[in-house]
Amino acid sequence: MRSRFAVGVLVGCLMGNYVYGQRINYYEGNYGFGVTTPNQVIHVNGDIQVGRNPSANSRSGLYLRSESAETHFNWRLGNQITVDGGFEIARSKERGSGEFLPPYFTIGSTGNVGIGTTIPMAKLDVPGTVRVGTGFRGVTPIGILSIIDDENPSLEVLDLTGDTTATINIGSGSMWNLVANPISGTNAYGFEIKKSGSAKMVIDTDGNVGMGTLSPTQKLDVNGVIKAGNNYFNILTYYKNGTPSNGIKIVTNIPFSSGNQMVTLMIEGYAYATNTIGLILNWYIYADEFHEPHISSFGSYTPEIKLGRENGNVVIFINDRGYFHRFSIRGYAEGMGESSSWFKGWSVKDEALNGDKEKTLVYRNKFSGEVVVDGKMGIGTSIPKYMLDVNGTIRANEVLVNIPYWADFVFEPSYRLKSLEDLEAFINANRHLPDVPSEVEIRGAGVSLSEMQAVHMKKIEELTLYIIQLHKRIEALESQVRK
Repeated sequence: MRSRFAVGVLVGCLMGNYVYGQRINYYEGNYGFGVTTPNQVIHVNGDIQVGRNPSANSRSGLYLRSESAETHFNWRLGNQITVDGGFEIARSKERGSGEFLPPYFTIGSTGNVGIGTTIPMAKLDVPGTVRVGTGFRGVTPIGILSIIDDENPSLEVLDLTGDTTATINIGSGSMWNLVANPISGTNAYGFEIKKSGSAKMVIDTDGNVGMGTLSPTQKLDVNGVIKAGNNYFNILTYYKNGTPSNGIKIVTNIPFSSGNQMVTLMIEGYAYATNTIGLILNWYIYADEFHEPHISSFGSYTPEIKLGRENGNVVIFINDRGYFHRFSIRGYAEGMGESSSWFKGWSVKDEALNGDKEKTLVYRNKFSGEVVVDGKMGIGTSIPKYMLDVNGTIRANEVLVNIPYWADFVFEPSYRLKSLEDLEAFINANRHLPDVPSEVEIRGAGVSLSEMQAVHMKKIEELTLYIIQLHKRIEALESQVRK
């Protein structure tokens, strides 16, 4: 197929063999303007003006028309009269038609280029999807800019001076910004993701990522709640370099509502007096009450803890006025209609409970199998002095006590048994038996079961010897009486 230019002004000049004073040369079927031996159908050596006088209000240009009008569209390259006098490329509305659609390509009088718009507002203005790359042509572009390449698809925003910020703006109104190489602020020369001018995530020059902080000090530094599945981390952090006047009241955003929650909270940290804080709290709200709230301790800190309702939400009160406390709270909740908003915006106040529905949590720990304690254990006392220190009554079916010695030496022939006269004298002087602690000693230091059991056996064996001696004396006296 062969195409030809139909230029009205040019045809008129051809008929007169002149174009603005220049002779037309015909050579082997070609027409030349300013050239004597043209080698194309139209060969111009010089400038071509298409259109009327610039003052005339007309649309003029070059028209590319096909001889196959039924199968091919016509195209027009010309000036842009109706907008701002720029340049445009337009296609005919129908095949072979002289009526044209709005231009596909526009260059405005300011130099802005538009594809799909007659009024380009930037150096390149495309109201649609732009595809960049040499990738598989069967891939459908998605979005405004689609980068599809077989090897290394990339988008580069480069500042050749190396000392100013490079930014990609996304959206309108409350716009998102991707900012590289900010030259001021706490994250100078790093990377930031901003919304409405406020940084939401930063990457510093050491590769540390910060969320909620502009100065990350670790590979991932998050100032706020982290949710993983239905686990909530870093819900609240607290510290006080001093002593609270009333206690520690944790104000949550968990609504006090019957038939939901079954919340699990973990409080972990440090308390100056007892060192390790490790607490697990559970509760369920049923019939408008806290139902069987319990707490388990996996540390050395067991303060009284209460739950309450204030302003429609759950509050947790740690009834402790300890010195230098600091802790963090994490939690878990699932399957009862929980919302992530419940675990945001918590606060701590130094004030007593002032709502209702108050309930004290009961400590409960249960162990199964072998329990090994490498050190002292206290029951009813926070400062055990012995391997097992119980401040209270112990009930057992049987107690097995290891005794380092026994009193059988009393029956050895070499054992010197005190005379009853000496025993009487000791009792009169000390008001207790020999080898037996006094009342004052027992009240002060207690009784060693193993030692006291051995002492008791020694006294029993000594009594047995005294009885044998007395029996022998009685027999001797009875013998003398019978004689």
